[in-house]
Amino acid sequence: MSKNRTIWKRRSVYGFTLMELIVVVLIIGILATLTTPLFFKTRLKGLTKVATSILQSIRAAERAYRAAFSQYVVNVNNIADINSNLRTDFVDDGYWSYSISNAGGFNATATLNNQWWNQDVILTIDASSQNVSCAGTGCAAAGF
Repeated sequence: MSKNRTIWKRRSVYGFTLMELIVVVLIIGILATLTTPLFFKTRLKGLTKVATSILQSIRAAERAYRAAFSQYVVNVNNIADINSNLRTDFVDDGYWSYSISNAGGFNATATLNNQWWNQDVILTIDASSQNVSCAGTGCAAAGF
């Protein structure tokens, strides 16, 4: 009689070791660290382009208003009042605060709300200029 011997076979286990998982998490963390600032810079440039477009549209609307009423709309501090006075339909996206002041004609300003950004960006256009100017510490990051 032969004894039944139990032969232990090495089981094939499918899965990952702890070390492999740690390496993968580490690589993902490094990639996230490298790409996050680039993402925010690109996002800021896009938001700045939107604000620049709105300021140029406000300038065109101000010129049309002056042609019709011989004066500019001034001293307006939010986008809703700008829409009602100039008969425009700009959307308040929450990233920018728009205002129009009297500075020898008009001066339209967009100020970046610092809820998401550590950048100080103030965009300005006036009655005589064709281009939007930028003031603040974040102008380089915004693409100016």
